[in-house]
Amino acid sequence: MEGNNGEDVKELFYYLDSTPTHSYMKMLYKYPQAAFPYQILKDENNRRGRTQQADGTSWMAMFALNMLHISLELALKNETYIDMVNKFFEHFLYIAGALDLMGEAFEGLWNDEDEFYYDQLHVNNNECHRLNVRSMVSLIPFFAVEVPDRNHLLRHPAFAERMNWFLKNRPDVATLVSHWNEQGKNEKHLLSLLRGHRMKRLLSQMLDENEF
Repeated sequence: MEGNNGEDVKELFYYLDSTPTHSYMKMLYKYPQAAFPYQILKDENNRRGRTQQADGTSWMAMFALNMLHISLELALKNETYIDMVNKFFEHFLYIAGALDLMGEAFEGLWNDEDEFYYDQLHVNNNECHRLNVRSMVSLIPFFAVEVPDRNHLLRHPAFAERMNWFLKNRPDVATLVSHWNEQGKNEKHLLSLLRGHRMKRLLSQMLDENEF
């Protein structure tokens, strides 16, 4: 299963005729007569190179936090969902780690000089090119945010314990995201892909009329 997106193509459908309501449809169904050319696809993809994206990575961090939120709500009725809460919390942290280790020499996609996220293009000769384009791509990390409150941690001590474990045993990833252990207004905690400095720098550029 190694197509462009990991798909496994087994058959083909050709639409030949159909009514507007699809009450009648005519299709031609064909089985493949040869193996799918996975190796050709892999070789061609390697030749063209690949991109490491700030937006795609941030979307996945947002997805992990969204699933964490859903699991927290389900856990209020069924404690077995706490395992899902812990899993998506860990996924969020590891995605943050990936964002910080991508790019040339594993320096991450954040540019300290411009104080902005940039995608990077890797070509087949192992060269890496930073795409210094000011676009919405660099603002997607704002979307990866969740705000659990103290009540969640009190009702789910296993989740609080897992969070504390990462603070103590994996500071390399825990320090990449917001200070979730610090309680804010109304006894809330912040889980965000951005820490204070980067959030402020991105906001200052996003709100600058000369930038966006």
